[in-house]
Amino acid sequence: MTDLELTTVDYRKNGHVATLELDRPDVLNAMNLRMHDDLTRVWDDIEAEDDIWLAVLAGKGGRAFAVGQDLKELAGRIDDGTARSSFGSAGKPGYPRITERFSFAKPLIAKVSGYALGGAFELVLACDTVVASSDAEFGLTEARLDLGHHA
Repeated sequence: MTDLELTTVDYRKNGHVATLELDRPDVLNAMNLRMHDDLTRVWDDIEAEDDIWLAVLAGKGGRAFAVGQDLKELAGRIDDGTARSSFGSAGKPGYPRITERFSFAKPLIAKVSGYALGGAFELVLACDTVVASSDAEFGLTEARLDLGHHA
C-alpha cells in the first residue's frame, strides 16, 4: 500500500517489487485523464524509492490489459473544444513519459492478458519485458478509428 491517492491504478510494494494494475475493468481499463495522472505519480514514486528494483504492470479484470484511450472521455473533450491527447506526464509529451524519453530508471515488466490496444499497446512496447498470455491481443487501432488528429 502507498500513501498516494490513486483511483484508477492499484499500486503495491512488496519487498523490492512494485506492482501496478490498471483499475477500470468495467471499461476494459480504458485510459482516461485521471489514469494518466495516477500513472505519472506512480512512475515518480517508483523512481524515487531506492528499495524498489523492479515494477510489474498489468490490467485488472482479466479481459484487457487496457484498450487505450477512453474514447467517451475524448469525445466529450472534442465536443467541448478541449480535445487534446490524454497522453503525457508533468507537461511532457509521450505516454506517460517513459515512451517519450525512454528514461525510466528501473526494469518494467508488462503482464498482458486480453486486449492491449492503442496507447496501452504503446505502453507495453515501452516496457523492458513483456509476458503475454495466450489470449493476449495487440493492436494499434488509431488509424482505423481516425484518431491521429486528436491524439
